[in-house]
Amino acid sequence: MPPPRRICLIAGEPSGDRLGADLARALHQRWPDATLTGLAGPAMRAAGVQAFAHTESVSVMGIVEVLARLPQVLAVRRKARQALADDVDLAVFIDAPDLNLPLARAARRAGIATVGVGSPQVWAWRKGRIPRIVDAYSSLLCFFAMEPPLYLHAAAIRGSTVQFVGHPGLDDLPARGTVDPHHYAIFPGSRAQEFRRHVGPFQRTTDAIRAADPAAHFTWVVPEASRSVLPAGVRACTKLDEVGDARAALTKSGTITLQLAARGIPMVVAHRVHPITWGLARLLVRGVRHIALPNIIDPAHPVPEHIQHLDPEVLARAVLALPRHQAIDLGGATGPGSIRHMTDAIDSTWARHSMKQ
Repeated sequence: MPPPRRICLIAGEPSGDRLGADLARALHQRWPDATLTGLAGPAMRAAGVQAFAHTESVSVMGIVEVLARLPQVLAVRRKARQALADDVDLAVFIDAPDLNLPLARAARRAGIATVGVGSPQVWAWRKGRIPRIVDAYSSLLCFFAMEPPLYLHAAAIRGSTVQFVGHPGLDDLPARGTVDPHHYAIFPGSRAQEFRRHVGPFQRTTDAIRAADPAAHFTWVVPEASRSVLPAGVRACTKLDEVGDARAALTKSGTITLQLAARGIPMVVAHRVHPITWGLARLLVRGVRHIALPNIIDPAHPVPEHIQHLDPEVLARAVLALPRHQAIDLGGATGPGSIRHMTDAIDSTWARHSMKQ
């Protein structure tokens, strides 16, 4: 079986860029002679992916935010279609379903082996997408054990495979250090619009915590580009590793909540989106009680959630009321060595595809 000559990786957001970089290195080890191209952020470019466009140009979250950047998104989508038509053998689409599903569907119809990394949240909303998702991907790799059963019937009809590979955000997390009872970690978000919406209320929350605990000190975990926007004198870092001794965390929603839960760091989840996005989400998403991933996986041990209306005094009281440790069962997400599992699954997808040619 000949190896793929040209592999395209498409990542539409920062977390996908980081995952794409890990996958790019693993795929290069598996197939050293393959050329890797893609919609790539800085991490993927550093890992050797030849970018036809930059992830930063389309990395937005929320309905209103996407509309504001629609011309750039459409331009990148055109470039992606052109790149996929350029003698690509295998295409890997990382999360970002609104961007990736139309591209993957067209690529698979054109005879390209397509792999979807990360399932859209069909367990939360729009389950009717399931047939279209498995139609787009030769293979779909899921981060949560609860997801593959949702797809199996439709996948069998469309000749696709669906499997659980574990959540890459939970690979190789360091153990929690000795707890400093006055140290609090703050996670306002890695995307620019997330950071802007959270930095103000989170800063006022730290002021309220310090009023109740004068010895309190804080570390903000933010991308390097956001550090200059923080108030003077605020301690900041870029990695979760550097706040392992934190007594608790105030965080936006997202993968970080899983990582904090895996380390046993108690948290308060506080998240805000554009008001129009919030209003539309309330109309479209039904039957979902939580947005924090640990609460979805283990609802028996919920972490506090505060959505849209972020009152600093309320958030401060919630943070101060947290226990020193919170055990959450993440059995539905953990899967040590997820990058290896993904690489093996991509290899198997290519093998099945090659046999059909």
